[in-house]
Amino acid sequence: MTMKRLYTFTLLLLLQATAFSQVLTVDIPEHRFRIDPYDKIIVVQQQNLDDYSNLADFDEIDLVLTNFNFHFNTIPASFEFTGSYIVNNGSDDYSLFFTQLPLLKIQSGASIPGTGSMNAQFLYADFQQVLIGDIKLSNQNTYLSANPKKSYSMEFWTESGSQIPLSVEFEDMQSSSNWVLNSMCNDPLRIRTFNTHVLWLGIYQPSYLQQEPEALAGTEGKYVEAFVNGHYMGIYMLSQELMPELLQLREFDGNIKGELYRGKEAQAATLFTGLPAYNDTLRFWAGHTMIFPADTTNWENIYDFTDFVLNSDSVDFENIWTKFDYQNYLDYFIFMNLTHTADNTGKNIYIARYDSATPYFYVPQQLNGSFGTLWNGTNLDITDDILTNGFMNRVINNDVNDYTLDVNARWAELRTGPLALDSLIGSFTDSYELLKANNVYEREALVFPQYPFDQASFDYIDEWIQDRIAFLDIYFNYNPSSLSQIDKTNFRIYPNPTAHNFRIQTSYDLTNEKFQIIDIQGRIVKSALYNGEQISVSDLNKGLYIVRIKNLSEKIIVR
Repeated sequence: MTMKRLYTFTLLLLLQATAFSQVLTVDIPEHRFRIDPYDKIIVVQQQNLDDYSNLADFDEIDLVLTNFNFHFNTIPASFEFTGSYIVNNGSDDYSLFFTQLPLLKIQSGASIPGTGSMNAQFLYADFQQVLIGDIKLSNQNTYLSANPKKSYSMEFWTESGSQIPLSVEFEDMQSSSNWVLNSMCNDPLRIRTFNTHVLWLGIYQPSYLQQEPEALAGTEGKYVEAFVNGHYMGIYMLSQELMPELLQLREFDGNIKGELYRGKEAQAATLFTGLPAYNDTLRFWAGHTMIFPADTTNWENIYDFTDFVLNSDSVDFENIWTKFDYQNYLDYFIFMNLTHTADNTGKNIYIARYDSATPYFYVPQQLNGSFGTLWNGTNLDITDDILTNGFMNRVINNDVNDYTLDVNARWAELRTGPLALDSLIGSFTDSYELLKANNVYEREALVFPQYPFDQASFDYIDEWIQDRIAFLDIYFNYNPSSLSQIDKTNFRIYPNPTAHNFRIQTSYDLTNEKFQIIDIQGRIVKSALYNGEQISVSDLNKGLYIVRIKNLSEKIIVR
């Protein structure tokens, strides 16, 4: 074969190969992708990937992101939400991910200050809407502000710098002009804060829903993937900021009607441990920040309520539920203790009321340290204590209006609903599987490598919840398996209250069984073998205790 014929034959083979080459071009619409040029990360929002389940026939795959073109270095067998892929723009390799979660972008044009605020542009996209708007952006000043994954407050405006609020909504969440991006940075799995907020809304509803059917008992939340000034910042919880409009509090009309106070610091008034004087020229008093009304400052009402809690005599204190919503109190006490939000006994807790004729109620917020962690993310493997403040201690120790029976009954009711073990752990499992299914943890690890994302972290939550539920079942005198509620009527402690001794009345033979007396902090203060005789408590401090023997338990008040 001559050189000329060899050249012609080789060229023909190349032309034939080119003619049969299969090239796939994946063209992503505007707003359905984000690019991080710093950490070289691309996240593409895709509703499903069924069209890309078999890529074996393609020789090349190109990715077109509006004005940006990328080429797959290797051809994958398929596209998966759980996968990651290397693409190149001609000079740099990028890690490509697909997600079904909403994408959010904040562009401020300058670094975001640690304090103060600045104008920024906001862009959000899910499968139902694209929202572009102007916001006032600020860092949330929390003890976690040193963490590289920041939390932000956002106020939407009609146009940049206008300072005219604009109410916006995301999917089925209630509209608001004030929103929060919670980084959940103290939880490596990003599921505790989210599920704690969801749980509260599932437990409690405002008592005035008949008058205000749109009122919420707290803030809602949804997962979003955030890019801030070009940097991929991982998964966030987007939620409304807790404002009087969200709670539908009555407007100020020259007379104070609705009220809202934020427990900013754990101090005397928020913890109900003291009653400092107030100053109506200041918006802060003894731990409280006045949120609403916004156009007048008058601390008299909340001061008088705190004074009543601290200083009313025992007879008058029986009327506490005319001043504070009883259902809210029961639900919040259970909620705070189940979630073990230790930071919410006197701070990150709001006190509100609908109008001047209705009682106060609690609204939890932040909820960053829960289900076995502290506010800073450190594991706190304590499941056998009870969280209280001064208000709660007085209710418990006085057993106001048979409070003990009511809170036990409410616990039993919730244990067959949102606090059923399968339901509670199931909600955490759903969130964990959602984030794993969208491969969130792998791309968060690219920008926050110090956070571990592993199964052991989830197993810890699972085991902690089971242990906490088991302890609270004892505290609230509830046993769903070994004893029916009728069986429990065969176990009684008397006299109760007592200052000296008590006896156990029961049809069970408990002789030589070990009994324990546990204080409200979960500490065992007395333990011995039961001999059928009376048990002395004269050496114990006044207060509420739990007597536990075998699989039976009952509360006792020592006076």
